[in-house]
Amino acid sequence: MVPHSTLLIVIAAAAFKSLLFTAYNSTDFEVHRNWLAVTYSTEISEWYTVATSKWTLDYPPFFAYFEFLLAQVGNKIDPNMTIVSAEPYASPATVYFQRITVIVSELLLMYSVAKLLTIVFGHSGEEKEPLYLTAITLFAFNFGLFIVDHVHFQYNGFLFGILFISILRTFQGHYLWSGFWFSILLNFKHVFVYLAPVYFVFMLYHYCLDRGNNKLPIKIKWNHLLAMGALICSVFAISIGPFILLGKLPDLLSRLFPFNRGLCHTYWAPNFWALYNIADKALSTSGLFPRFCSKGSQEALDNQVSMTSGLTGNYQHLCLPTIRPIHTAFLTFAHIIPGLVICTGLKTSPMDSGFVLVRSIVSAAWASFLFGWHVHEKAVLVITLPLLILAVVSRRLRGLCFYVSTIAHFSLLPLIFTPNEQPVMLSFYLLYTLVQYVLLGRSSIPVKDGLLVKYWRHLTILGRIHLFGLIPLLFVTRIALPLLYPRFEFLPLMMTSIYCAVGLLVSFFIYTWINFSWMWNEKLVKEEEEMEDAYYETKASFFKKNN
Repeated sequence: MVPHSTLLIVIAAAAFKSLLFTAYNSTDFEVHRNWLAVTYSTEISEWYTVATSKWTLDYPPFFAYFEFLLAQVGNKIDPNMTIVSAEPYASPATVYFQRITVIVSELLLMYSVAKLLTIVFGHSGEEKEPLYLTAITLFAFNFGLFIVDHVHFQYNGFLFGILFISILRTFQGHYLWSGFWFSILLNFKHVFVYLAPVYFVFMLYHYCLDRGNNKLPIKIKWNHLLAMGALICSVFAISIGPFILLGKLPDLLSRLFPFNRGLCHTYWAPNFWALYNIADKALSTSGLFPRFCSKGSQEALDNQVSMTSGLTGNYQHLCLPTIRPIHTAFLTFAHIIPGLVICTGLKTSPMDSGFVLVRSIVSAAWASFLFGWHVHEKAVLVITLPLLILAVVSRRLRGLCFYVSTIAHFSLLPLIFTPNEQPVMLSFYLLYTLVQYVLLGRSSIPVKDGLLVKYWRHLTILGRIHLFGLIPLLFVTRIALPLLYPRFEFLPLMMTSIYCAVGLLVSFFIYTWINFSWMWNEKLVKEEEEMEDAYYETKASFFKKNN
């Protein structure tokens, strides 16, 4: 049963989000409105071919089925919202309906997080209640989900709910059902395919192989392997089977994997390729290495202009090697390998195995965000949300989590650019950052003294300087540049992306080092856990200090 305090927090968060129902919404609002219309008003054979609107359906079939179910209700509220049209449609009833569906579907995330935390902290008594309430609060009011789902408009909370259900099943020791829920997630949103190698290796080592005490020979548990394979195949059969029978599989695949969209999104995600692009631009304009730069091609020059003007598409780099999907795939997989290595560690309990899975998921998600092809800035949530679970449990990751979340959430601010919403966005960003600092900090064992590192490890002086650098960056990108150079609309976006990319790239390698240090020194992990338990046994809950 969900604790009473959890319900109060979730209700308060929902009430707050409802205040912005009529605020700005992006083109993604019309995207999902059009998907309601497509799935309601056309035959299933046309779902991945109809192109009346430019916002064509490009999510896997389960999400299309989800839109179909929503459309059955939406049509009763306003029949016009389910009419396929090239023109946007946003009646008040449509706006309220779609906004409410985001809040309601996000309850799956809150349920899965609450159940997961109950398993993790349930045996510890009231001394760890602050950590439980901290996690629930930071998830319910999560700034990343707030700006992406409840203002910009998407259904990420619902999708992460499915991911956390899969993780929850691992903590419960139900590995078969964990794989089942992950396969369902893949058929809702294929961006999670980057996590598939982690799940494959994890299930192989923890469910399908019998390694005994790490002694050879390793035995295959054929009944487990066949059960897992059959269950996953059945999920995919239900999802794409109808489209195979209708001969529409090529249309489905072309929508899901449009490689002609280019290396970067319109607003560069703060990843390695943002740094790569700006390095190429700097080299080409500096004239330092003319032999390596193809300045003679007018086509290349035109492509270079589009690269720094916020347009999508394939373009040629002038000095550095031009990147294609195969290159990003290689780099992504190479950096996912540390996460796969983490998966191979055998643990004695489902809870320990569950944390191995979460650590590996964060590693793989981070690698795919940094090095993947045409990554959207919103994909940073695949890093920050699972990392938050780890940070609540392990004090070693709290400083890193605070730093990464602050940088990641800052990188999402350009999604909302309308003047009326700026005070709310900036105020809530600052408030959430402060609350996260206080809750995670006061739930930690004091380690060092000094501003921003009183409670945490792995938040160095350079990290603090980088965080404080967000203040002048905010002034420059939101006030100075728009006033002084209004023609250069992409410049503030580019500066934000590059600045945040540096922090996320360095943090990835720090996170990898922390994980391997845990693997190499199990004794250190046990000592930290003992210190953590002793701390909570001697310190009263700060939520109850006035009682």
